[in-house]
Formats: sequence, structure tokens, C-alpha cells
Amino acid sequence: PSMDSYIRLISCYLIEYAEDWETSRCYIRKDILQHILARRKAA
Repeated sequence: PSMDSYIRLISCYLIEYAEDWETSRCYIRKDILQHILARRKAA
């Protein structure tokens, strides 16, 4: 494989990896954050 094809392969992998973190692997999920905020408002 050429250097260009290697760079394309790695770029695609990194884009896919970043999308996984944006959608399913975040540190604090939206529903948990909403639950915490609701409890703070109730207190």
C-alpha cells in the first residue's frame, strides 16, 4: 500500500472513533445529567 492509502485508512478510523465518542461513549450521558439537574432544582 502507498502512503496515501495508509493516511486515508487512518483518517477514516479516527473519524469513526471520534463519532463513537460523540454518540455513545460520552463521560456523562444526557439522561444522567438531566436527573442530577432535576434533583438540584428540587432541593
